[in-house]
Amino acid sequence: MNGVQPTVRNVFLDFSTQFEGRVPYLYVDVLDKVTIGVGNLVDPLPLALALPFVFKSDPATTASVDDITADWNAVKSDPTLARRGYRACAPLTKLMLTDEAIDDLVLSKAEQNESTLRRTSEFADYDDWPADAQLGLLSMAWALGPAFASGWPAFRAACGAHDWDAAAAACRITETGNPGVVPRNAANRALFRTAAYLAGQGYDPFTMGYTVTGNRPTVRLGATGDAVTFLQERLSSLDYLATSSDSFDSDTDDAVRAFQTDNELTADGVVGAACWAALGTGIPRQV
Repeated sequence: MNGVQPTVRNVFLDFSTQFEGRVPYLYVDVLDKVTIGVGNLVDPLPLALALPFVFKSDPATTASVDDITADWNAVKSDPTLARRGYRACAPLTKLMLTDEAIDDLVLSKAEQNESTLRRTSEFADYDDWPADAQLGLLSMAWALGPAFASGWPAFRAACGAHDWDAAAAACRITETGNPGVVPRNAANRALFRTAAYLAGQGYDPFTMGYTVTGNRPTVRLGATGDAVTFLQERLSSLDYLATSSDSFDSDTDDAVRAFQTDNELTADGVVGAACWAALGTGIPRQV
């Protein structure tokens, strides 16, 4: 990933996995496109043929073109798989990518996206952007494709002016028919707002303010466990919670609702995927 801040490179895989998952075998996404890895489209077939597939039963054996074609056709030919989810494709496939191959695929695609993004005039100085803004743009390109900006004049203008608060207001991806993008929208908004906050505080642009919160279970009043402990740590670090306990108590509930209100989320006290993504923000409570 040439030109990207080192802090962005260090978190990009974990950040992307939080929203896309990580699947070593071919599957069909909600749009009926053959996919693998961390939301990597391999549709049409030639995109899959270029990858170093091995056999699930024997990872030391490299798959042939015919083997890859057979797996690809097995998932593409079943119109029910798009609604049944990626796990339904597991028994239909014999091949996989190793973890190393998935990492290489993701980072290579990110580099390709960067090259395309820089051709947009408002993104030409992308290499000099704050780390959080870089990650926000890469996130949008991952979800929409790197040529997305032609239809986003307000967002482009905000980025060109380095007005990261305006970029946060203009970065929302349409959620209709694609509820899976809701957490990514929350993260992108948090990233651009964090970029604005840190720039205003005079932080070095290499500083990454956003914290990747990962895939965590939905929690609410009365819950206990590691997710609640992490939640309370995040709320405390953001100045929303003064004291922690072993459970999601009334103080935690009040803190969650206040955080949700401040971050344009439904203030219901339920910490689901979108709230977890927003909790990555680097902006402390403003009072």
